[in-house]
Amino acid sequence: QKDVIIVSLVRANPRGDVGFVSDWRRLNVAFTRAKKLCIILVHLPTWLTAESALMRDWLGFHPSGIAEVKSFQVRGGGLTSLPQELETQA
Repeated sequence: QKDVIIVSLVRANPRGDVGFVSDWRRLNVAFTRAKKLCIILVHLPTWLTAESALMRDWLGFHPSGIAEVKSFQVRGGGLTSLPQELETQA
């Protein structure tokens, strides 16, 4: 356990294949090890098309104010807001 945990789930592909992290038990271990802050980086288009609904369920489980969810995309070496169609899906 650490004060801050950064979880990288940025595997990207059009099939929605997220590999071994589609098993909720693996992500549960990663998400619950932070004492103060858990930062989760994902490739949202892949996770939204994934057979596993794990990330969609996780986003829906945390109401506004409990978990701060921010969505960005990398453009031209910096971060910009996520396109509206993906923001709505998230």
